[in-house]
Amino acid sequence: MRGNRMLAMLLAALTGLALAACSTARTTPTPNDSDLAVLARVTQDALEANATGAANNWANPETGARGTVTPMRTYKDGKTPCRDYQQTFTAGSRTMLAYGTACRVDDGTWNTQEHTGFYDPERRRYVRDGYYHYPYWPYYRRYPYSRYWYDDPFWPSRRSFFWMGYGRDF
Repeated sequence: MRGNRMLAMLLAALTGLALAACSTARTTPTPNDSDLAVLARVTQDALEANATGAANNWANPETGARGTVTPMRTYKDGKTPCRDYQQTFTAGSRTMLAYGTACRVDDGTWNTQEHTGFYDPERRRYVRDGYYHYPYWPYYRRYPYSRYWYDDPFWPSRRSFFWMGYGRDF
């Protein structure tokens, strides 16, 4: 009787450990080749025809993914027209963002010069009003010699750090 009870407790402990090893985090959606083909076509169309700030919607019926492409800025690099753009990719209820720069080449197509890759905006930490803001601890205040950073709104991969002196506020 006692041996059966010990065996049951051991089995319960091993089951608990096995379940603890399973990930409970939400998975991040990534575009597959079919999604990227649709996105590339819509990106070319948006860069060619859309005004700055006007979005092109896209959807892939094969995967159910959808998103937008929005030209954000138009400028010239020498004599070459270039555009900065934002892409969104939504699979299920999760939306990913990406930013890029494309310049028009001689054959009339747009060639991507830089691309940030898709990232999850929910997992980013940021600074507002001189205080750190974390999703898990919103009351964390700055230290006397705090490090702040600025997230560039157009290029999320670029981050500038700077230090503030003791007692100095924004």
